[in-house]
This record gives sequence, structure tokens and C-alpha cells, in this order.
Amino acid sequence: MAESTGKALESVRHRGIPIVFLGLQENDAGLFSSSDWKKAPEKAIADLQGTPFFSMDVADAEPKDVDVMLKKAAAKNGEELSWMEARAMMSILDNSVAGVFAQARSMTDWNQRNKASWDVA
Repeated sequence: MAESTGKALESVRHRGIPIVFLGLQENDAGLFSSSDWKKAPEKAIADLQGTPFFSMDVADAEPKDVDVMLKKAAAKNGEELSWMEARAMMSILDNSVAGVFAQARSMTDWNQRNKASWDVA
């Protein structure tokens, strides 16, 4: 592993394309209480079930790199993935997916506007 030349506090700063963890959509609500996390956090983490959601800001990425990422993304049943204008896409999404998209867009926009506070010089 390469040794970092930055300060210890810089280790949490973004490098490359920013990715934001949005949360975990649990399959069964009410599986855990806060006491589960306090008593045995390792077991609580191991027992988590659900779908993790991430947001990735590709605004500053090279278009060819974004196309490669899209082609490598997991498509189901031979489906082909493509880009779509956000406002048009919102009209065909169900409420749950639209909510995740709205949160992702909000977090990505916030990170883009506040980039100077975490950008490494």
C-alpha cells in the first residue's frame, strides 16, 4: 500500500469522482433497535439486509469515462442502460425511486456547491 503524503485529516477528503452513501433501504422495517447497535455493533452490521444506495457526481468526469462506467453497470436480463434527462425521467419513476433520486440529486448538488471546503490543493 502506498504511503500517503497528506496530513492525517486529509484522508477523508474526496479524491477522484465524489461518491456519497445515501443510506440503506431495509427489506424488513424494525429489525434492529438502537440497543442492538450498542450491545453488539459487529453482529448488527453483519445482520443488515437491504439495498445500499449511492450517488456519484459525474459532472467533472470525462464523457468517455462515464460511458465506460455505464456499460460496466449491472443491467438485469440483458437490458441496456442509457442516460435520460432528469425532468423527463421523474415522470416515469414510482414514488420510492423518485425519492431516492431526489435525495441523490440534492446531496450531489450540495457537494458540488461546497467543493472548495473539501477539495485538496
